Amino acid sequence: ELKNYCPPYLYVGIPIHSYDASIHDYITSVEGSFGQTDIGIQNLLNSGIFVEIRIVITRFNYTSLEKISELIINKYKKVKKVNFMAMEIRGNCAKNFQKIYVDYYSTFIYMKYAIQLLINAGIDVAIYNFPLCAIDKGFWSICKKSISPSKIVYDDNCNICSMKKNCGGFFYTTFSMVHPCVKPILLCE
Repeated sequence: ELKNYCPPYLYVGIPIHSYDASIHDYITSVEGSFGQTDIGIQNLLNSGIFVEIRIVITRFNYTSLEKISELIINKYKKVKKVNFMAMEIRGNCAKNFQKIYVDYYSTFIYMKYAIQLLINAGIDVAIYNFPLCAIDKGFWSICKKSISPSKIVYDDNCNICSMKKNCGGFFYTTFSMVHPCVKPILLCE
């Protein structure tokens, strides 16, 4: 059995880019990758390996996040963790920036319903690489400060934000290409 050869507490993070095989394969640029991903996830889960599904959000999948969540709930019943991740704009992502980038605020409109489906199904959910000002307050507890200190940057407007110390900020490379809208959170203390 595969688990006998794995270190204890091993978990494997695997991206699913769409509920639709053709879109998933287009995003990965590998024909058949959706099927290969499915087989890999099923094999790991059937071997008792902890699988974390990662949904990296792009212009190609952000409006179908609910359908991706439904796929995970219905097909991968043993999955206990799903992470929604904003992209770091570098490499091929930077070359194809206009084609794939979608802003944080537009993304969250679709993401919150997908998250709620997963939570209702008993799946642990986290949000990575999003500034808190783009996320509804009720979801802040699942936001992670995930960007490495050497890659993180904050907008000047972040200096007046009450939540800056809890916020993950922006990837430096993304910030330099997008200079995203920042809406400082001003809480009364």
